[in-house]
Amino acid sequence: MSARILRQEGLASLTAGMAPSVARGLLYGGLRLGLYAPTKRMLVALQSTNPQHQQQAEQGLGLKIMAGSMSGCLAAAITNPTELLKTRLQAPNLKPEQTTTVGVLRAVVAADGVQGLWRGAIPGMARAATLTVSLLAQLASSMLTGLVTTTAANPMDVVKTIMYTSNKNAPVAQEQQLAAAVAAAPAGGGAHPGE
Repeated sequence: MSARILRQEGLASLTAGMAPSVARGLLYGGLRLGLYAPTKRMLVALQSTNPQHQQQAEQGLGLKIMAGSMSGCLAAAITNPTELLKTRLQAPNLKPEQTTTVGVLRAVVAADGVQGLWRGAIPGMARAATLTVSLLAQLASSMLTGLVTTTAANPMDVVKTIMYTSNKNAPVAQEQQLAAAVAAAPAGGGAHPGE
């Protein structure tokens, strides 16, 4: 597919839509992160006026998911015009007057008015909310992975610690300590030999 595009449209075609794509990239990430805290504060304030209840509410996972979803939705809504312009510039069979960002912008506004720049905003907002929630799932998965790998590696860390801290002039004692540590590891005692 890439080879066909290169043959038919040239190397420059692979950079089509770059300006609105970069603008969206810069704006969307910053807005999504920047809107999170104010959105979370607003949701907490809507739940309760009691400062003690607000403090408890701020710690809730559901509130964090809602604030993240809402901030992602808002960022997607605000940056939808850049997404629309990028997509139109990357579409095949462009009209000659619509080969630049300004050309596409003029064509959309002429055909549908300024509100035309927000065509497709709802699916974009739903995608942003889903993406935010999936990032939380990814965080939970990463935490679980960290727990499993740390637990699995810990016996080797104990052996490594014994070897690092033992007397280097006593290789026989070191081997005995290592054998004792390995023998004690399955028992779950966790104590170092000699303790």
